[in-house]
Amino acid sequence: METHIFNEVKRRFEVERRFEPIETLCVFCGQRHSQDMDDNCFVPLYLKTSHRNEFKKIVIGAPRCPECEKKHARAAVLKNLMLYITVCGAAFFPYVFFPLLGWYCLIFYVFFFVFWAFVRRIYNYYNKITCKWLGVPTKAEGVSQYAITQELLSKGFSFDDPTTN
Repeated sequence: METHIFNEVKRRFEVERRFEPIETLCVFCGQRHSQDMDDNCFVPLYLKTSHRNEFKKIVIGAPRCPECEKKHARAAVLKNLMLYITVCGAAFFPYVFFPLLGWYCLIFYVFFFVFWAFVRRIYNYYNKITCKWLGVPTKAEGVSQYAITQELLSKGFSFDDPTTN
């Protein structure tokens, strides 16, 4: 059974190639229907093609109702807020607990940039937490239930953006 159609959507500076869902029943709540293609959730899948930073990108859509779209928007705001609080807390930690160190706190910032390596993991963790709090599956969980997504994942595609590694 066919669940998606391939479409090329023109954006400002590029053409986005994506698989748009045919069905309209929301995969996140299973109760309501999507009313517009813009309500749907589109998640990119990536395949690294060489040792350099070259990759293929395919976008797969999942039907999503307006209520679940609002929940995902709220989850994104909460996730970003939690991330900013975490990063700011780490940045101001030496000034709060070691105020007499003065310039030695700058050494801390060298280690702080190492902390950025973990920010992406924290970001994904916060994404799962906020979606769980709001009672909606993550976008990747919604898209991954389709056979076309499973087929692409088995061929080496992943949800992880290779440009952030």
